Order: sequence, then C-alpha cells, then structure tokens
Amino acid sequence: MHGSSGNAHIWDLVAPAIARNIPTFAIDLRGHGLSDRAIPPAYRGVDYLSDLEQFMDEFDIRSAILIAHSMSVFHSIRYAADNPDRVAKLVLVDIEATCRREHIELLNAAGRKPHPVFGSLEEAIAREQRSAQFASTEALAGFIQSNLAAIEAADNSLPSLTYRFDRATLAQFDNYDEWGNLKRIRCPVLIVYGEHSQLVRYEVVQKMKSELNQGTLAEIPRAGHLPMLDNPTAFEQAVLGFCLSEPA
Repeated sequence: MHGSSGNAHIWDLVAPAIARNIPTFAIDLRGHGLSDRAIPPAYRGVDYLSDLEQFMDEFDIRSAILIAHSMSVFHSIRYAADNPDRVAKLVLVDIEATCRREHIELLNAAGRKPHPVFGSLEEAIAREQRSAQFASTEALAGFIQSNLAAIEAADNSLPSLTYRFDRATLAQFDNYDEWGNLKRIRCPVLIVYGEHSQLVRYEVVQKMKSELNQGTLAEIPRAGHLPMLDNPTAFEQAVLGFCLSEPA
C-alpha cells in the first residue's frame, strides 16, 4: 500500500521481483490513483482501515505480508494488531509510529489549496525531485506520469497537467499515533527507512523496534522518504529477503 498522494505505481520497480515469488496485489487507496474519490470526503484513518479490512475479506486473504509506505504504515499496524491471525509479516516503510504535529499541519494546509498545475511532465518531475533526490529521472518519470491527469485549458491552449489524487486526502490527513499497537503485533516486522529520510529519525525507529516482539531494521543507502524509487535494488533486496525468510 502506497502513502499519501501516491498510487500503486510507486512499487513498479520492485513489485515484479516480489510477485515472482509471492502472489502480490498493489492497490490504489481511496481518493488516489484510479480508485474512486469519497463523496463527501472521507479520508480519516478509520476510512482507510475499513477499506483494507474489506479488501482482505473480498479476496479471502488469510495469511498476508503487508508492505506499507508512509501513511499506510499506520493502517497496517492497526490491522496487524487487530487481526494477528491474518498477517504473517509486516513491512513498514519510512515513517515513525506517530505523525508529527508539524507535518500534519503542513499537509492539512496544503489540502485547502488547489492542486498545482504543470505545463509538462518535465515540470512535474522537477518538482518531485525534491522528495526523491536519488531517484533516476526514468524511475521518477514512470511514477509521476501515473500520478497526473490532464486538464483542458479554458483558452484552447495546450492541456495542462495536475495531480490525480483528491486534494481532500491532505485536508483530512489524520492525527495518527500507533505506538500503543506496536506491542500487540505478533508477527515479524521489518522497519525500512531511507538513510537520508526527512521523516524518520534513527533513534525513533530504534525505539519502534524495541517495542515490537519481533522487529528488524533495514537502512537503505542513498535513499530518502521514497526508497523504492531512490534505490530500488537495495530496497528489493531488503524487503524480498525478509519476505522469503523462514520464521525464527
């Protein structure tokens, strides 16, 4: 599961290797990618968690490995804690167990503004390179293109591009805090973080590991908040190795 403002294509560089070994789903969260927008807007943690529960029931998935990035880490922690018999392993990618207040305020404020408009794909890529400074242009372009939609210009000029996800997902970004649920998780957990992440502090993920019954850390070199784009080879090795490892 992707994070806020993303979609399932964030995994394009690493999902094929995982899918060759394990049946794999990559989903668009509500209001993201090709999934429907919630009308009226409903993008709190309980809404995403409900969707995850329905997804697992719809496909009758009884022993899952959940791989979650950023915001979806919170939903996955809660699901694993509440459904210990249905989660075999958990991979938590680049977020702390509590979303910091300053980040919530920034996201909520951004959600009250209109989407930026780009004159070209290259312009959108240049903006996103601030978040994925180690990603190749090709890797970033593949994801960004899937995250954009064309809008017709009113003056009959060339169409412009803007983000596909619902801006309300940011306006309603929730006050997540899953520290209390870490100890309730029974399955093995891999915490993955980028060496240069702006959202994860080493001492915090160390504390998260100590709260878990079976926790492991993996630092991805030359990577920030999007390690699956910044360094897909190292990310794939860490995650696939964990997924295929035998239980201790």
